[in-house]
Amino acid sequence: MRIFITILSILLLPCVALAGESFPWKAKNSVSPNGRYELIWKAAPEAELLKQKGTPPYQLIFRDLKTGVTHIIEKFEGSVDVLWAPDSNHFAITYNWGSNVAFVSVYPSKDASHGMNPYDNIKSKIGKMPEVENDNHTYFHALRWQDKDRLWIRLFGHWDTDGPKNKQFDYHFEISLGGGARRLRQAEIETVKKP
Repeated sequence: MRIFITILSILLLPCVALAGESFPWKAKNSVSPNGRYELIWKAAPEAELLKQKGTPPYQLIFRDLKTGVTHIIEKFEGSVDVLWAPDSNHFAITYNWGSNVAFVSVYPSKDASHGMNPYDNIKSKIGKMPEVENDNHTYFHALRWQDKDRLWIRLFGHWDTDGPKNKQFDYHFEISLGGGARRLRQAEIETVKKP
């Protein structure tokens, strides 16, 4: 029963990203709260051929609607979830890359060419996590912005190789854009689960 619940939560989690958009499932674009920026999901015309060759068939494109500047943020497989910060100055992307990995990048809207990996904050403030370092089934998901500078993320999955077989893990963190990271308390985690 526990394995069934874990599998079900992994399958349903991309559907519950709070206040976000999922590509390609829900939408083809996502506009920032202030209406200035847009993220566009686009499939390459030869998407099926690219998948067969092992090349990511989708593109996530950033557009500044005021200046018209457009560039590709990432080419990817699978799907992505987008969460805009309330002030529109940053956005978090959860890349659901495959059956064994999902990761988060946070981008500044003014220069969306370089993303920040929240795990770097966790490593520097809390320490390396064997669950991530040892090539397990590891899923990072952006959950919600607490304010313009703090993002809650979830790290979950299960040991695959160098740990107890079928041991699951599930952690929640608050990442600060200023470089901070802290593990969330249980009472805080409960607020994420409520609609």
